[in-house]
Amino acid sequence: MGLIIENITSQPYHEVLHDYIFALLRMNQSFLSQYSNPAIQSDYPTAHLYMDDLKIKIDDYRSFSSFYAGGQTVCTSEDLLIFMKALVNKQLVRNDILDIMHQWNNMWIGVDYGYGLMRMRFLPFARKYIGWGHLGASGSFMLYVPNMDVYLMGSFNQTAYQAKSMNVIFWNVLRKLAKCAERSNDFL
Repeated sequence: MGLIIENITSQPYHEVLHDYIFALLRMNQSFLSQYSNPAIQSDYPTAHLYMDDLKIKIDDYRSFSSFYAGGQTVCTSEDLLIFMKALVNKQLVRNDILDIMHQWNNMWIGVDYGYGLMRMRFLPFARKYIGWGHLGASGSFMLYVPNMDVYLMGSFNQTAYQAKSMNVIFWNVLRKLAKCAERSNDFL
């Protein structure tokens, strides 16, 4: 996909990210590792990635399994929230394109895959807990849960935590948010 984008725009992929997404949305601390720099340098270092006990300093490696357009983009949680809100509110793609991206196919139990997006069905028959966005190989997540109007983003930076991130999202976040909402409705 990155090569197609470069061919269509006649620009390197990292420049397209900055020109068409990061600058447009003011995602000032996002960049493509090894290829570009953020518009505003963070006071904090890029987080390390862990493969079990092995610590990987992302800034030191040009290539690993999610290279270049395959996932080497570095973002803060704040920038991910900006991106996801723009996607949900159709600032990045037209409504008809987002509808196509939401054409879901079963990936595994509780997870469907569309065009560049994933849908999580945390409880099979509870629409309240259906979210869409994406899960990453490092236990990272960027999700929107429409029935609760909740955005969730974060990362464990640990490849062994892919499944754990889904458990944390459902048991520690969504269920607790639903209980808080139920309690506040009791008082209204």
